[in-house]
Amino acid sequence: MKKYLFVILLLFTQCDYKPIYSQNNHNFGIKIIEFNENRSNKILAKRLKNYSYKKNNLFLYELKLLTSENKLILSKDTKGDPLLLSLKINLKIEIYEKDKLVTKKEYNEQFNYQNLSKKFELNSYENEIRLNIYNKMISKILIDLTNLK
Repeated sequence: MKKYLFVILLLFTQCDYKPIYSQNNHNFGIKIIEFNENRSNKILAKRLKNYSYKKNNLFLYELKLLTSENKLILSKDTKGDPLLLSLKINLKIEIYEKDKLVTKKEYNEQFNYQNLSKKFELNSYENEIRLNIYNKMISKILIDLTNLK
């Protein structure tokens, strides 16, 4: 087992392996000019702050973000208690460059999950789901911004 681990480490160090998203070699900066005030947008703003405008960036994109979340009951048991839930998040984004609208996009993600009997655990699980969905959306936004120019 140690031999395999050593070989893998040796291969990664010799082939100049670098994770894609850990490098800041993008040529754009982001400024969030408008978003609806809720905890979800604070997650987005915090993550996108890492891509704020710097002097060496070629482009500055100004973003308007509007999110909405829907929690739906998909099925119930015989007592009427929820069994299967769904969390659907919609993100509408407008991208501006030099006060001109470049593009509008809409991102939709949905996740279905089982209800938990303990509400604290359910709330924690929903927060984890929410965070994962927003991370996925941020990755898509960054890919789209990279492909704009």
